Amino acid sequence: MRISWSQPYNGGSNITAYQIEILQSDGVTFSPELSFCDGSTTTAVTTLSCSIPVSTLRTTPFSLTFGATVVARVQAINVYGPSAFSISGGSGVLITNPDPPTSLAEIFSGRTATTLRISWSDGPSNGGSPIIDYAVYSDQGLLTWTLL
Repeated sequence: MRISWSQPYNGGSNITAYQIEILQSDGVTFSPELSFCDGSTTTAVTTLSCSIPVSTLRTTPFSLTFGATVVARVQAINVYGPSAFSISGGSGVLITNPDPPTSLAEIFSGRTATTLRISWSDGPSNGGSPIIDYAVYSDQGLLTWTLL
């Protein structure tokens, strides 16, 4: 997840660092993530951005779930001290590929000479976005899967 911000007015002194905080799943508490989003690095100060792995946002202290909006706030720091935090905002949603379907089974009552009916259940997670389609493949026992 890439977090970016605009450089604010610096008050007459160069901004030397930023404090970036991300809203936890409780919807109240903001916490910094310093392993991947350390606003004191030259890269963060010059690019006005940082990137955090989704896996980090899914663990403590953030504990965000797939489908959750990532909300952040940023504070600028110069020789005079820190600014107030920006208005919190976010438009990034944690999404990933869905889990594979489970419980694949043939519906024997639907079998004909030219038809095979199958059923399945959705996997435990849709990856944070509704599943819109399924790809069904067939194999004749030769491990040469063909999209139906």
